[in-house]
Amino acid sequence: MEITFLEDDLRGRKINQLLQSHLTETHKNTPPESVHALDVSALQAPDDTFLSAWQQSHLMAFGAIRAMSAEEAERKSMRGSLTYRGKGVGASVLAHIVAVAEA
Repeated sequence: MEITFLEDDLRGRKINQLLQSHLTETHKNTPPESVHALDVSALQAPDDTFLSAWQQSHLMAFGAIRAMSAEEAERKSMRGSLTYRGKGVGASVLAHIVAVAEA
């Protein structure tokens, strides 16, 4: 499966729909004190890099990392579209996030 990764500005409709779905599901299934999912404005922090994974015009997943220092980064968010779950997309997104963080 061919995946195209893009550094994303979080302005696209498809990104916002998947992110909103992620936030809704997280708040529905997680006790309030344990919810750590970030919304659009939090993911637009200067030290964050937001990446989207695409198959042609279909959004497959997203992931975000935050630079903690010159040597460290933290994965902030990841979510796959229901259509692509169980197909290895999450592993590909995580591998890409690690590669970006190591670059």
